[in-house]
Order: sequence, then C-alpha cells, then structure tokens
Amino acid sequence: SCLGVAPVIVKSVDLSPEASAFYRVALSAPIFAIGTVLFARNIVVSIEPIRRINTKVLCLLTALIFAVDLVLMHMAIRLSNVAIATLLTNCAPFFVGILGLVGLTMRPDLKFWVMLPIALGGCALLMGAPQSTDSQVVGNVLALLAAFCYACYVVGVTELRKRGLSTIPIMAVVTAVSTLFLLPFFVAQGFPLPQSIQTVLMLLVLVLIGQILGQG
Repeated sequence: SCLGVAPVIVKSVDLSPEASAFYRVALSAPIFAIGTVLFARNIVVSIEPIRRINTKVLCLLTALIFAVDLVLMHMAIRLSNVAIATLLTNCAPFFVGILGLVGLTMRPDLKFWVMLPIALGGCALLMGAPQSTDSQVVGNVLALLAAFCYACYVVGVTELRKRGLSTIPIMAVVTAVSTLFLLPFFVAQGFPLPQSIQTVLMLLVLVLIGQILGQG
C-alpha cells in the first residue's frame, strides 16, 4: 500500500522524473543513517566473499542498481498510464525467476512457472492496448526494464540479508549511493526546487510513505 502511493505522487508532482527520484533518496538517506546509528550498532557482517563478490562491493552494486531502477520507474510513470506502468514494474518476480534459473538466487518451483504465463498474458494485453500512444509504449518498455533492475536489487538485498545486514543499514547505503548517482542529473537540470507548498508536501509523502515506509 505504501509503495502504491509513490507512483501517484511521481505522476502528479511538478518535477522531472530525475528530480523527484533525487529528492526521494536524498531526503530519506539522513533518516536511514540516523536509524543505523540508533538501532543497528550490533550488526555482524560476514567478510567472506560469496560467489566471488564481497559484501561491500555487493552493497554498492545493489545501491547502483536501485538508483537505475528508480530513474527508469519514474520516467515510465511520467510517460505511460500510471496504473499500467506500476503493474509492469511489478513484473520483477518474473526476472527473479530467471535469475534463479542461472543460480543467482533460489530457484522457483513448478507452481511459479504454471502461473507465470497467465500473469504475463495480462501484462501483454495491457501493453498492446489500441489506445496506447508512442510515449506510453516507451513508458511500458522502461517499466519492464525497471522491473528487471528491481529484480536484481531484490536478489542483492536478499544476499546482503543472508550476510548479516539488517534493513536500516542496507537502506542507508542504498539511498546514499543513489543520491550520489542521481546528483549529476539534478545538477544538469539546474537544481530544480519545489515551486509550491503543495509540491513540498507531495515530496514529503513520497519520502516518508513511498520510500521510508514502503521500501524500508
């Protein structure tokens, strides 16, 4: 429910997709950092590399993938129908299943593959709707790319959890690295600032409900 609030805000806020994504992580990063200091002091982290990727590198890769996912998702929402774009970005389980087949995460069972064609059929019907404009089609494709990135992010987070990291430290790193990744886009657009109280309030909802409660 919390995650479902984010696309509505992104669609209607008076900022570019890159700017709204930047504010989403930049404003939530300090809160997760404070939470790490207060609540995650005794986390034990494994230093043994698994699948030839050590924990610090995996954490960095996971954060970068989330940043790319965020930009793609925000762009998709602005270009396409918000409901369809949100649905397609939630095709991540399909890609998680593919990643499971190649040994990057747990392999899905038979029920998963039986039900998957039904779900994908529904998505195909929505993407191929006659009323779709060119921009909506581009948005739909970006949403599917975002779903793939989010699947990789989920796999990365799952592995980090197995290594002893708790939610708050993971999200602190993810939001901080995403902020650095998105900063050049934000600067290139001339440091866009909210132009109204309504935009400020909507950004706060995006940060507190969509990111901190939803992602966290």
